[in-house]
Amino acid sequence: MSSKPYETNEGPLKQVPSRFVVPASLSTQRVTRFVLQQQGADEFVLSFFEVRLPIIIGDKEERELQISAIDHVDEVCVGRFVLPAGRLVEMANLLVDYVKDHELKGKEDAK
Repeated sequence: MSSKPYETNEGPLKQVPSRFVVPASLSTQRVTRFVLQQQGADEFVLSFFEVRLPIIIGDKEERELQISAIDHVDEVCVGRFVLPAGRLVEMANLLVDYVKDHELKGKEDAK
């Protein structure tokens, strides 16, 4: 479990631990901020997590009360892939190529 600072316009107010939640249904597609890798005997499991921040509303005092009541931040698993060990290097190389192409396109677009 890790601690994440909760930022507001007034600055960081509190750090709370996060819990990793893996729902039974993983059909969503979202941008994720964390990947957890696990290794089995012949495979690697990549799990992608999305931070679900609580909604904080109200005046400054109400927001501070709501923030003080937070005891964790959920990081919900939104995707999980099982890869044979032999294919992991191939996938890693493919991802590196995609990043290089993306960076090159960004440089070309900036011209």
